Amino acid sequence: MQKCLQIMKNLTYPMKPQFVLHSDNESFSEFKQLGDYGNDVDVAGSCHGLVCLSDGMNNRLIVWNPAIGEFITTSLREHCNGTTHFVGFGFDSKSSAYKVVRIAYIGKVFKPFGLIQPFVEIFELSSNAWRTITVKNLNYVLYDTDSCAYLNGSVHWVAQIYGGVGRKMMIASFDLSNEVFEELMLPHALVDSSDPSVSLSVYCQSLALIHCEEPIFYDESYMSYTKCSIWVMREYGAAESWTKQFSVDLPNPGALLRVLSFQRHGGILIEDSNSEIASYDPRTQKVTPLCFHGYIFEVHSYMESLVLLKNRYS
Repeated sequence: MQKCLQIMKNLTYPMKPQFVLHSDNESFSEFKQLGDYGNDVDVAGSCHGLVCLSDGMNNRLIVWNPAIGEFITTSLREHCNGTTHFVGFGFDSKSSAYKVVRIAYIGKVFKPFGLIQPFVEIFELSSNAWRTITVKNLNYVLYDTDSCAYLNGSVHWVAQIYGGVGRKMMIASFDLSNEVFEELMLPHALVDSSDPSVSLSVYCQSLALIHCEEPIFYDESYMSYTKCSIWVMREYGAAESWTKQFSVDLPNPGALLRVLSFQRHGGILIEDSNSEIASYDPRTQKVTPLCFHGYIFEVHSYMESLVLLKNRYS
């Protein structure tokens, strides 16, 4: 039987990242300690029991199956200084292939007569090779390198629309089968928003938008929030199906840094203003602290699998 878990990364002194699998239950108990993959490694995505890690220090990507300890690595091609890149990972059901997509903005994004189109390349595990694809006529730029959600064969990012008045946000999706970009609208209540405090996730197999509200400013570089709304797209691709599922409304004097993940029993994992993890019950508004030491947490839903990498893709 497959186990439903959460994979957590946090930094501990002296800046050493730890990856740990936790049971997806109320206690969030530790299930398994995982390996050390370097000091500048982030989770870029998870799909079918495989985890894609982005290693910025060594300019490489790692695709990893934590359940059986297998991994493969691939180097990233360096383009030039000033590159901002976005990485997504998922499964192409048409070709039964796992793919990594890398979208890179090289140098300045804006030019006098429009946007500079991004450089897009695909790594297919079955061929163990990178290839470049051409994109054009995008009128938006991807916004948050940390906000990425894989669902329905597509990888999704929050994006900023270029042109017109103000700074409007939307959702850009990349279809891993057709290898094209598509656009999804924000909830109607947020469609004219220029508020950057939005991020994406997956809630009960639906696309979810997390909108943090009522900021508390401590200084120019640090702030938290007292409230957060969770919107769910009930019918994928239908903007009118966005529904406000619930709000994270912390009791005074609570303060929220961000939502980390959704739990199967209905709880929401959050990081509070003390950089500690807690489980929030949206029905009772009860906050249950979970004792973890460290900071810069990442938590991602994870389902164990026995997908082989070395035998299948060597």
